[in-house]
Amino acid sequence: MLGAPAGGSVLQVGGYCGYSAIRMAWSCPTATIASLEIDPVHVMVARILIAFAGLDSAISVWTGHSKDLIPRLALKKDEPGFLSAVFFDTKGSRYHEELAALSDCGALKPGAVVVAENVLKPGAPVFLWQVVLGKAFATQALEVQESDWPPDDWMSVSAMLPPFSTHTIQDEEPRPLGRFGAPPPHSSLLELLTLSDRMRDNAVKDGRSAFSRWAVRSAQLKEQLLASGLVATRIKI
Repeated sequence: MLGAPAGGSVLQVGGYCGYSAIRMAWSCPTATIASLEIDPVHVMVARILIAFAGLDSAISVWTGHSKDLIPRLALKKDEPGFLSAVFFDTKGSRYHEELAALSDCGALKPGAVVVAENVLKPGAPVFLWQVVLGKAFATQALEVQESDWPPDDWMSVSAMLPPFSTHTIQDEEPRPLGRFGAPPPHSSLLELLTLSDRMRDNAVKDGRSAFSRWAVRSAQLKEQLLASGLVATRIKI
């Protein structure tokens, strides 16, 4: 997370087997990284690979659900604004809840960078609504072509704007779906939230045979997001 403010830690939500955490540690050798992963088998594999890479002093892998671990992480750090960067790579329909939890416990440094994966497929419509249409973040959505899992997907990169310090966000009234200065999302966007979960569940059950259905549903999701003003820049990776 080279564009993030100096001096803070990096949080990864959805660690899987440790590959992304290792790559981040290689890119930012001075950073400390906390990786949250709910699957204990994945946690074991990640810890072994991280130790094999010689990075176990830089990366800690936490076992459990983000809704339980984020408050615990904040209590352990016991300092406001300790996160310079966050990488969401798990269930997109929860990204807005996880971002709200981070802001509620004062974890984000001013200027913190938030990167979110798979925001189109299976999708994170409410999260995108908040970080694009709200006042707390400057956000760019990137359309990326994935070689082995068509159709194309989106990744978002958001930087917290200076006027939105940890405390001004904490002073907001509790509106879980209309946070960070964004208006409450309309009903069709909430329907997309349900659609995103359905796409994810089908992928778990059907695997690669779900490609054709994913293509149709991703096109529907992209059309409605574009109609809401959420536009992505196309890149190749």
